[in-house]
Amino acid sequence: MGSVTTPPLTDATNQSKRALDRERYKLAVRIGKALATPMTVLSFVWLILLVLDLTRGLSPLTSRLNYAIWGVFVLQLLVEFVVTPHKLPYLRRNWLTAVALILPAARVFRVFRAVRALGALRGARLVGVVSRANRGMRGSAASWVGAASATSRHSPFS
Repeated sequence: MGSVTTPPLTDATNQSKRALDRERYKLAVRIGKALATPMTVLSFVWLILLVLDLTRGLSPLTSRLNYAIWGVFVLQLLVEFVVTPHKLPYLRRNWLTAVALILPAARVFRVFRAVRALGALRGARLVGVVSRANRGMRGSAASWVGAASATSRHSPFS
């Protein structure tokens, strides 16, 4: 039985692949240029919202606006990433943008950390209760030992 093999890339397929890569690269550049000004404006609005969030907190409306702007930035990054033919070089050039977009998503994990912290607090309270009970038992055990040694000195069996 013969095995299925892929035909080797011919010069024509190599050329068409390179042409497609060039077109994808040109499209990514056009997208980047078209969105440069609107995204710059949105970044300043987002910066203002960040300062407000850190100083006074956000109202529900401004919080939704903050998440909507963040979503637009994520969408731009994803579209450019999908369109670009060479993914790794794109991520190397845009690593700071990717990190800046991941950090706000990490805020969601604060809720999980808070729940976990509450569980740890509950566990710490349990440890405290057990520790107090243990100290109480040691105290009562010491009094038992003291009472036993005091009675054993006067015991007729010693």
